[in-house]
Amino acid sequence: MSVSLVMLPFGLAMYAIMGKENFESFANSMKLPFRTNFKHDEELVRTVRGAGYDVRNFFGLFKTHAKGRINFFTWEYIDGRWCAVFTKSDDPAEIEKFIKDIEEKAGRSIFFKDADCAQHKAVKSSTFPTNFRDADLLMQTLRSYEGSPLELPGGGIRCTMNGVDMTFTPGAQDTPFSIAFKTLPDRAAFDCLNRIDDQYKQRVQELTCERIRERAHQHNLTVESEEVLEDKSIVITLTVD
Repeated sequence: MSVSLVMLPFGLAMYAIMGKENFESFANSMKLPFRTNFKHDEELVRTVRGAGYDVRNFFGLFKTHAKGRINFFTWEYIDGRWCAVFTKSDDPAEIEKFIKDIEEKAGRSIFFKDADCAQHKAVKSSTFPTNFRDADLLMQTLRSYEGSPLELPGGGIRCTMNGVDMTFTPGAQDTPFSIAFKTLPDRAAFDCLNRIDDQYKQRVQELTCERIRERAHQHNLTVESEEVLEDKSIVITLTVD
């Protein structure tokens, strides 16, 4: 008789790390919206496609893949106007080129010359909660990158990755660490935290699998097979004697 156990992947979404409210504030703080005078979405789609860009449905919005170094941006209906919503890390020259292409195709001015399409709530705090609980695992994870983590009095950890300064502080009574950035977080900080989280959870998964193997042996069970699926889930099949 065989029994299969599924170990779910641990690549958590960023909102699970920061918490819903903090993540939404973070995402909004990165937005750079430009108002337009498009009256209807049909006009928007027709004009943008006519200028040689794509417009696709995207979770109830539209998205456009720009040329150059901007991957894509979204079109959002904010306060009664269609806005092209870029991010603050997008190349201003590429944004300017896109605006020029659209207005040349339309034969008129489309975009308002400001970036205050809506008042988005900016991140005022540079400290966020995490799901990291094990200090040793966190240190191992940070050492696997070129972060040169430094242990601080009280169990904290400080490191720098790709120019991003981070300090991890343990919570009280076995609660998770919090993370503080030296400056307000940007896309580089987002990328670093995402990579750390992915590696940390992979190590947790490996340790959990090792414990299952040990306990299986203690209970006279045999590991029949282990399979890593495409989504990085691990299926462990045990033979029951």
